[in-house]
Amino acid sequence: ANPTCKINLEFSDLPENQEFLVVEGEEQLLKTAFINLISNAFKFSNDSAVFITVGFSNARTIFISFKDNGVGIPPEEVDNIFEPFYRISTSNKVEGHGLGLALTSRIISLHKGTIRVRSKVGQGSEFTVMLPTATRR
Repeated sequence: ANPTCKINLEFSDLPENQEFLVVEGEEQLLKTAFINLISNAFKFSNDSAVFITVGFSNARTIFISFKDNGVGIPPEEVDNIFEPFYRISTSNKVEGHGLGLALTSRIISLHKGTIRVRSKVGQGSEFTVMLPTATRR
């Protein structure tokens, strides 16, 4: 959608058995969640680059990490970012309504997954989604 933005994709610790990389779920919902995380990373990034890492843990969980080098989230606001209509105090120059992360969190939860965030103001944010593989269920 934006030719000036770059995505750096990395694969980490993938299993030999490809069946462990299958997640059961609603494709369109998961796509919506991932597009939202990528879009937010671009919106809040200083250098128009997003780093995505896809990997696998021993607990038969797939993780997808979305990292940017953007403005970051103030520590006192991190607990609120998944609430509907919540916008961080530094987001006044960025368009949005504060619904994307709430929707993303709900979609991941519906798929029995989790989402966590690590962020430092002025250095960027990293959102990591963890989803159980189909062989785990």
